[in-house]
Amino acid sequence: MRGSIRLREETPLSVAREIVVRHYDAFPDYPLAEGHLLAGYAALGQRLASSPPIYRGGARLWTIDGMSGVAWDMLQAGLQEALAAYRVVFIDVAEARLEGEAVRQLLADALDNEDAVFGKLYQGGLLDFFDPDRLRIVRNRVLEEVRQAELVVCFGQGSALLNLEGGKAWADLPKENITSMASAGRDILLGTPIYPAVKSMYWVDWPVMEHHKTALLSELDLYLDMANPQYPLFVEGSALRASLFALSCQPFRVKPVFYPGAWGGQWMKHYMQLDPSKPNYAWSYELITPENGIIFRDNELKLEIPFEMLIAQETINVQGPKVAERFGTSFPIRFNYDDTLVGGNLSCQVHPRTEYMRREFGLSYTQDETYYVLQAGENGLCYLGLKEGIDPDAFRLAAERARDAGIAFDTEEFVNAWPTRMHDLFLIPAGTVHNSGANNVVLEISSTPYLYTFKIYDYLRRDLTGELRPIHIERAWDNIDFSRRTRWVRQNLIPSPRILQQGEGWAEYLIGEHPLMFFAIHRAEFGDHFESDTGKERFHVLNLVEGEQVLVESEHGAHPLHYAETIVIPAATGRYRLRNQARGVCKVVKAFVR
Repeated sequence: MRGSIRLREETPLSVAREIVVRHYDAFPDYPLAEGHLLAGYAALGQRLASSPPIYRGGARLWTIDGMSGVAWDMLQAGLQEALAAYRVVFIDVAEARLEGEAVRQLLADALDNEDAVFGKLYQGGLLDFFDPDRLRIVRNRVLEEVRQAELVVCFGQGSALLNLEGGKAWADLPKENITSMASAGRDILLGTPIYPAVKSMYWVDWPVMEHHKTALLSELDLYLDMANPQYPLFVEGSALRASLFALSCQPFRVKPVFYPGAWGGQWMKHYMQLDPSKPNYAWSYELITPENGIIFRDNELKLEIPFEMLIAQETINVQGPKVAERFGTSFPIRFNYDDTLVGGNLSCQVHPRTEYMRREFGLSYTQDETYYVLQAGENGLCYLGLKEGIDPDAFRLAAERARDAGIAFDTEEFVNAWPTRMHDLFLIPAGTVHNSGANNVVLEISSTPYLYTFKIYDYLRRDLTGELRPIHIERAWDNIDFSRRTRWVRQNLIPSPRILQQGEGWAEYLIGEHPLMFFAIHRAEFGDHFESDTGKERFHVLNLVEGEQVLVESEHGAHPLHYAETIVIPAATGRYRLRNQARGVCKVVKAFVR
């Protein structure tokens, strides 16, 4: 057991107990370290108009760049009304964007592969999407206008590419908002309308815009949250950077994101008090870097920023030097729930092996998974690995007949079905055929490249829009390791907990580790408290898998953690203590990069 932790005087346990969240918190938030949040176009217009003039005659210049999906028309209209008393000129950088065939040629290598889901990550930058001559014309027009206007606002995706002096702002919105618009086919992305919106979003917009945004972070004067384009929220760039630094040293939660699905269950809807009008909830993205946001609050106002911005600015504090050296700004561990209680089986599937990820998608690591069984209903199963003696050609033929002719088959003819119990852990290195069966809630603890799943069989069911989901048999067969059969799976992928250390009232177990996977999973079991330490070298990710609630105490304060919630312990936190806030034994899983 580690040495005791000295808590700060201003957060004694008696006070900390009062702030414990009594239920699953779907919207965790944190105070700004400095400054204030402001809201509305009147306040934003006043901020732009009151900035120091930088040109002769007192002209002010602002550049407002931003993410795909921002409602630029509403932003312009709101500012025009707020700045009606000023001589203001608005210039939209979209005038210089490539269109039509030029976009098709630019993205053909990434998106033009006749695959509805998978492409290749676009390796270029945002500048590629602009005509150099037209961009130069827009820049010259801006420089002309500042000679006669009181305020010039150059706005739109890519406006920072003009390299202008003056104030710099970034307009953003939550990823699930963009996903919703893309799923509806909205023409809001770099590759649309030439290519499908969702495909452009994953393979082009996400990588291009995150790189562009994080490169601007250190010089931003304002950050705008445009989730509600009629009433934007904003914060000074210096206050945002200070708040990101403060958060990077203490335990924190990201805002989870929930989605319904074809096989979704009912447990999350009820336990997490989610929207009852949805038919089910299949996924909770508890911690998947490209999906989650961090919420900062100031009194009643709450502003969301992407989790990636924290990692980009505070890589060492969050990741730790050991992890950052290997993964850079890519946060390499993900936690998410698959809820099939009163639902159906996940699709029979496989994840790509590392060499395939490098060759096909340009990524250096792959999606190795584990299933931790949080809830196990009657007759719950985990499908994992192939059965001894099966014929791979017969398996493929059955999958192809299902895809092409709609002929159902029983996957248990080919795939092992293992009964599930609460707190079981199944290891799923890439290349292993698997899926969770009905009547489980599994916590996926995985590596994080994103959503790289090749479906083999989806039970001939339709998604919530009435469409059959894409099947990727060819990609799957390029990746399945056919040596992973019943005996090997039993010996290698269904581990028994092994005690690592123990003391009075507590024990720590190794529950999951494999040479094919770069992360390990421990479980702490304790009555009163348990202590651990990041060593300031690597982050930990925790989830309370049994017990009502614990308090995560560190030198930076105390943070509540309720049942089924996930929390990041940044490397910079160092020592921390988990203190039981209720009766009974607590169980907490801890994942970290080995």
